Formats: sequence, structure tokens, C-alpha cells
Amino acid sequence: MRLNVHPADPVSYVLVNMAGEFERHNVGAGVVHDCQVIIDEIYANLRAHVLPDNPNLTWTITLNPAEDHLEMVVEYPGPFFDPTRPLPVGYRHPAVRPEGGMGLYLMSELSDDLKHTYHRGVNTLTIRKELSSNYKEHSLCR
Repeated sequence: MRLNVHPADPVSYVLVNMAGEFERHNVGAGVVHDCQVIIDEIYANLRAHVLPDNPNLTWTITLNPAEDHLEMVVEYPGPFFDPTRPLPVGYRHPAVRPEGGMGLYLMSELSDDLKHTYHRGVNTLTIRKELSSNYKEHSLCR
């Protein structure tokens, strides 16, 4: 499933469409929740950091289910930004981090694999989520 997201589309549009696909593929509630947090963070970051310089921004999210994992692929035009680069030490632990960067931290912690490529002005973020993985957000709250 491939979903085009336009500037006027609320995050609920993305989450509802993705929820339907998760349900169609019998994805467990914990994995769905982690994926929804990741999608919400991507949406917020695109609106805050890419949309101001590109008010006509259209981005896509593609869900590629497999037997043992999900792959979400997000593509958007814009300047190079690799959210998989190691964050400064202060960002690794929320208790000691400066303001900002929490979305990247959450995406990194909630995904099972996170890859970024950049080609001809398009950022591609590939997020892998194992279907057998435990609900991860709870462990981040300890």
C-alpha cells in the first residue's frame, strides 16, 4: 500500500489509512502502536522542518508487509537529512538531552532497523519493524 500525503492532510489521515492496512495484515496491537508513534514523529518532523521551505510538499509512505516483519518506506523531497546518524551523546538519554531530538530518539528506539538514502533530492527512510518484537514504547518509559 502506498499513501500520498499532502500539506492539508492531518496526521489522522495517515494514521487511519495505515491502521486499516495493519488490521488487514493482522499486525499485533503493540507493533501497531510503535508504528503509529513512528509515523506521528515523521509527520511532525516533516511539517516542522521541511514544509516551511516547501509549502507544496507531498510525501509518500509505503507499507510492505512480509511474513515476519513490516517495512515502512517514507519518501520526501528536501535537503539531505539522515535521521539514522548517531546522535550526540546528550541526545541518547532523554533525561540529559537538550531540547529537540526526541522524535529521532523515539523513531530509533521503536524501530528494529532504520535506514536512510538520499538520491536526486529525495530522502528515503526505511523503517523495519519485526512482527514478533515486543511492544517497545513501554520499555522507554522506565
